[in-house]
Amino acid sequence: MAAENERLNPNNESLEKAAQDIIETHLTSEFQIDRTTFKIITAVRYDPMLYTGPLPIDFAVSQDLLDTSFFYLFSNHVERLNDSLEFFNSVNESETNTDSESNSSSKFKLTPETLQLELSNALKDVNRFIPYKLRVLIDHNNILQVESVPVTGFFNSEVIPDLKNHISIIEQWQNELYQFGHHEAPVVKLYLDSEPTPISPFTSFKTTKRDHYNAARARKVPLGALPSEADVLLFNVTEQVTESSISNIAVQRTIKHPITGVETVRWITPALATGCLNGVVRRELIKKEIIFEGLVPVKQLKNGEHVLLMNGVRGIMLGTLII
Repeated sequence: MAAENERLNPNNESLEKAAQDIIETHLTSEFQIDRTTFKIITAVRYDPMLYTGPLPIDFAVSQDLLDTSFFYLFSNHVERLNDSLEFFNSVNESETNTDSESNSSSKFKLTPETLQLELSNALKDVNRFIPYKLRVLIDHNNILQVESVPVTGFFNSEVIPDLKNHISIIEQWQNELYQFGHHEAPVVKLYLDSEPTPISPFTSFKTTKRDHYNAARARKVPLGALPSEADVLLFNVTEQVTESSISNIAVQRTIKHPITGVETVRWITPALATGCLNGVVRRELIKKEIIFEGLVPVKQLKNGEHVLLMNGVRGIMLGTLII
């Protein structure tokens, strides 16, 4: 029972051991990273329904500099981009024998003010009363650009923490989201991948290098299925679940307190040691103690179990696992 509890609710020591095992077994050589072949990215949702600023909405959307509340989890995007910049620029510096220019590049940090301005500029000539997906890209020279495209369909920023793993979970999910104004709450079909995806910087940080995600989708997702309808669940070479091709995930597990014996149902999201992305919604739900980091072994997955899916454009969704 104690061993089972540790698998469901690992401590820092067990997470560090898992990470070290992965490093020693599978990451024995240095990564060769050519920063000119990819860009660092994050996808930001602009949505007038998110606005919480002091101005009337009609006036607020016409401002040259848009209030940051228009952008879903704005501060988490700044944090995420700077995490990626710090990693890749430091790697780039070590590989190019630091000179004054590369040293300056390695210390580059994106400010909230810069991102706010660039996002606002990307929406200068569009209808600001509809939602947009804003794709922020940063190249090897730390030059930032933003691509905008209108986004339609389901969006949910709420999580229902007391969902239980029972037969009516889908109906419960849809009924409760209906109260938030969502008349359609889709359930994504989540197919377990048939092959492991090795850990690399491109599984841990979001970039335009997505070959591993595309390959996983090609293996398991039915041809023609939209990302909002079907996705693939990835796992690493040690058979620890990591994420889906476009979302972080969380599964419900019952955790038993080692002293009191009290059982608690929690949403467990794979730890960063497994090689998953640290997405913006994942960060937020961990901060709010709605989901908790842990290990999710593939062997513990059950066909038909329900999974939380989360990303910065669609928000929080429900998936059904297909093994």
